[in-house]
Amino acid sequence: MWATHAAIGLSAPNLYRQTTRHEVAVAAVSARYLARGFTWRRDRKPANIRTDHQVDGVAVRGDHVELVEVELTPKTRSRYKQIMDNHSWRLEREGVSRVSYFCTADAARAVTGHADEHLFRTIRDRLQSVESFDVRGRWIADEDAPWASLPTAAELDGARPSE
Repeated sequence: MWATHAAIGLSAPNLYRQTTRHEVAVAAVSARYLARGFTWRRDRKPANIRTDHQVDGVAVRGDHVELVEVELTPKTRSRYKQIMDNHSWRLEREGVSRVSYFCTADAARAVTGHADEHLFRTIRDRLQSVESFDVRGRWIADEDAPWASLPTAAELDGARPSE
């Protein structure tokens, strides 16, 4: 729903623009995290536009902190290098547990390739890329697949096993 052109002087939003599809896809991913008991928040603003990167969202449950990206179209090689360097920094120094990308098929291939190339082997397994959207931005993934490799809910919530 939006106000008319006569009321606010702006045209109705174009729901087929890439930015709109991306925002709807981020909302779809955040809703899935919330349904699994995570909290969801926006990421902090980048300190430096050249070396820092703001992800689409941060999902938190217990001690598990997950950076979340939605990738509907691949980025350039140099941009992925910068982003992967930032993910490495945050995985190693900011207490981030995992980075998850929810992608189209083309974007998933690009993300996986650049992660293989740019992330050090000791942290590579902490970045996942899941083919989750078709080219129109419609969810196509198995509902549980992106979360299958997480610890159990009790472990995420910090519960200790009974002795």
